Amino acid sequence: MAQKKRKKRHWLRLLVLCVSFPIVVWLGAFFVWFFWADLTRIFFKEATKPSAVVKTEPKVERNLERADENTSAQKAPNDRAPEKLVDEDREKLDAIIKRLQQRQAGKDR
Repeated sequence: MAQKKRKKRHWLRLLVLCVSFPIVVWLGAFFVWFFWADLTRIFFKEATKPSAVVKTEPKVERNLERADENTSAQKAPNDRAPEKLVDEDREKLDAIIKRLQQRQAGKDR
């Protein structure tokens, strides 16, 4: 009696498919994640349309008026503040260095 010939299974083709399919899916998900902002802009144009703009008064004029009133009062303390901070930091660092030197002197003995 004649038997039907079975096709040989291509194990290499199956292996390549099993390995490449997850990689392709992962790459597709990565590109969707990476270009998500562009994709939403393309497909959802309604979301990117600007909504109604509310007009407000310019704040620049008010800030300039306040600056003119307080210029002399604010300049003096602001000019000295960085120097004061630098002096305070220098004093703190000097104290830390002295403590470290005392600790090292105590270890050497």
